[in-house]
Amino acid sequence: MLNDLRVSLRLLWKDRAFTATAALTLAICIGANAALFSVVRGVLLKPLALPDPDRVVMAGNAYPGAGVHEPIGSAVPDYFDRLRDITAFDAQALFRQDNRSVDQGGVAARVESITVTPSFFKVAGVPPQIGRTFTDQEGEVGHESVVVLSDGFWRSQFGGDRSAIGRELRIDGRPHTVVGVMPPGFRPTDEDKAMWTPMTFTAKQRSDEQRHSNNAVFIARLKPGATVQQAQAQIDTLNAANLDRFPQLKEVLINTGFHTMVARLQDRMVEDIRPILYLMWGGALFVLLIGCVNVANLVLVRSRVRLKELATRLALGAGTSRVARQLAVEHVLLTVGSAAMGIAIGFAALRGMDAISLQDLPRAHEIRLDAVVVAYLRLSVTDRCNTPRSRPPRLASCSVSSRQRR
Repeated sequence: MLNDLRVSLRLLWKDRAFTATAALTLAICIGANAALFSVVRGVLLKPLALPDPDRVVMAGNAYPGAGVHEPIGSAVPDYFDRLRDITAFDAQALFRQDNRSVDQGGVAARVESITVTPSFFKVAGVPPQIGRTFTDQEGEVGHESVVVLSDGFWRSQFGGDRSAIGRELRIDGRPHTVVGVMPPGFRPTDEDKAMWTPMTFTAKQRSDEQRHSNNAVFIARLKPGATVQQAQAQIDTLNAANLDRFPQLKEVLINTGFHTMVARLQDRMVEDIRPILYLMWGGALFVLLIGCVNVANLVLVRSRVRLKELATRLALGAGTSRVARQLAVEHVLLTVGSAAMGIAIGFAALRGMDAISLQDLPRAHEIRLDAVVVAYLRLSVTDRCNTPRSRPPRLASCSVSSRQRR
């Protein structure tokens, strides 16, 4: 085998024009697929880092007759109606993104935070790494001066000191008690936030006057066995009942086409970008196919040129199995080297996209070129090496033809 490797390397180096052309063609095609599959997997295919992520849903109101075709949020009265009447949900919550002023060493700094109902963490299903989350009482007016920190903010503000639990943090000029720290990577809303504070409701916010204010985001966890369709049907029934309860709004809401849209959280996050990413991935696969066919044609042309050499080796006593093994090793070396170059190109392409606008994608923090991407590339290459003989040849490392063996 070592002798086959030495001979293969010498022959590939001797025919440098062919080697460079074939390797570069495959490397570019593989690199493009590595980069785009990394994006597609991180954004679309990889499940959310939550327990049973398919059970986490979002619901929002839409008014297509008024030009609002996509869900824009929910109102506080909607939340309490659903708590009372919807049985498909195991837990329900509201949240709202805010910018808060935090005292950092005597200097006020603006940080991104989320105001949530205490049930938010039950919907997410992820416990804190230290401390606790909010109690129901802390969701009442006058008891909301507590805060849960993200892992990154805890480390930057308190140096990762576990004694931070129970200490005070001034937020918007008011002291808040730190009650918990969430684990690293806890980003259920796909936003890197520094902290979470309780959402409270006044009597006015709960009143029917606030219906359709849609100033918060509704999120829920389905009960085991419940489906999105069941939740959608129950909310539709509730909306129809509310039209009769508030006849003064009925005509306007009917004319605007008011309805509530329920969808899985992951689907809602990526609904705008999904078609574009799948189209780009399909284009990259097509380019890989073209590249493989072109390289295979180069290999066939080169094999015809080498027929005299192969015939001479056979005449001198080399067995057909020895010649076939030599050719296979040569082509495997070419493919493996191209794949290694392709992975490097894919990594560089990801870094380049990250510098431009990759972070604008949903779940961009989960995009990486890892072992799963490498395994996908290996399967993709292997599939093209083992195609039936009736199809066009696709990869340079496919087995030699019977004519070559002779």
